[in-house]
Amino acid sequence: MTHTALTAGIRHELGGYREHRPVAELARYAESLWTHRTPAATSPGGGMHRVLPDPSLNLAFCCRRDPDGRAIQPRLLVIGPKTRPFLFRFQPGHEIAAVKVKLEWARALLGLDPADHRDREDDVACVVCKGRELLGAL
Repeated sequence: MTHTALTAGIRHELGGYREHRPVAELARYAESLWTHRTPAATSPGGGMHRVLPDPSLNLAFCCRRDPDGRAIQPRLLVIGPKTRPFLFRFQPGHEIAAVKVKLEWARALLGLDPADHRDREDDVACVVCKGRELLGAL
C-alpha cells in the first residue's frame, strides 16, 4: 500500500501497524487512517496483538497479495467499536487499510450505528443486505 496525500504523517507505529493523522480535509470526518501488514513469511498463529477498547467504527479494506502484488481475497469490512480488549491474530501476508470514522459521522456518512457493530467485524455486503431487508420490512 502506498501512502498518499491523505495522511499528514505517522501518529503511531508498532510492528506492522501504522496509524496516520488525516490531512485537514479528512480530519473533520476521520480520527485516523491506519494500516496493518503482516509479512508473507509469518507463520500462522505466529503473532498477535492486544487491541484495547475503542468506541470508534472503522471502514476497512482487507486482502492478501499474490507474488505480483495484486490483491487477492479482498473484503470490505465494518469493524465495530471494541468494548473490551481482544487479541488480534496475525495472518501471513494479510493487509488492512482503514479509516477510523469519528463517531458523530458514522451514521451521517455511512448510515451505520456503531452500537449495531459492537465487538464485531461485519462484511459490508452483509451490512448492505441487512439494511435492504430492514427497509423492505417498513
